[in-house]
Amino acid sequence: MAVALLVFAWPTLRPHLAMTSDMWRLAPIVRILRIGIPIGLQMLLESGAFGAIGLMMGMLGTTEMAGHQIAITLAALTFMVPLGVGAAAAVRVGRAIGASDQAGAKLAARAAFLCGMGFMSLTALIFLLAPRLLASLFTSDAGVIAIAGILIPVAGVFQVFDGAQAVGAGVLRGLGDTRAPLIGMIAGYWLIGLPVSLILGFHTPLRAAGLWWGFVASLSIVALFLALRIRVLFRRDVERIAIE
Repeated sequence: MAVALLVFAWPTLRPHLAMTSDMWRLAPIVRILRIGIPIGLQMLLESGAFGAIGLMMGMLGTTEMAGHQIAITLAALTFMVPLGVGAAAAVRVGRAIGASDQAGAKLAARAAFLCGMGFMSLTALIFLLAPRLLASLFTSDAGVIAIAGILIPVAGVFQVFDGAQAVGAGVLRGLGDTRAPLIGMIAGYWLIGLPVSLILGFHTPLRAAGLWWGFVASLSIVALFLALRIRVLFRRDVERIAIE
C-alpha cells in the first residue's frame, strides 16, 4: 500500500519532498509532532476502551462475547462513514482557515456534521428496528442472536453520538486543536465510560447490555465536549496554523 500510494502520488509529492537543508529544521518537525502525537493518542485511547469492553465481555461468557462481536462489527462498519467525513472536514476546515476564510470554515464544519450525523441517524434507525434480523446475517445460534439483538439497539442509541465525535475531532484537527479531543477522550472513555460499564455490567442484571451502556455514556460526553469546544473556537478569530 505504501509503495502504491507513493507511485500514484509522486507527481504531486515530488516538488514538496526535494532534499534541501530546510527539511531538517527543528521547528516545523516539532510543530508536526505537537499536532500529530495527540491524534495518535486519541486513536489509542478509543481503540483501547473498546478493546477493554471486549475483554470484560469475555468474562461474562462465550455467548455474550459472540453477540458482542456481531454488534461491534456492525457498529464499526457504519462508523467508517463519519470517520471519513471527519477526515474530509479536517482538510476543508484547515484549507479555509489557511485562506483566512472563517465563514467558509464554519460552513465546512456544518456540512460535515450534517453528513456524518445524518448518515448515523439512518443507521441508528435500522439498528433499532431490526436488530435480530441483522444478527441473523452472522449466525443461526439462537443464544448469540438473542444477545446481539440486545446489544445492536444500544449501538443504535450511541450511533449519532459516535458520528458526532468523529466529525468533531476532524473539525478540531482542521482548526489545529488536537489536545482538546485528547482530553475529552481521556475523561469520556476512561474516567466515565469504563467505570459505568463496570458497574452496570458486573453489579446489575444488565450484564452485556450494561457494558455497552458505558459506550453511550462515554460517546455522548465526548461528542458534547467536542461540540462545545468547536463553538468556543469559532467565536474567536481563528488564525492559520503555521507549520513552517
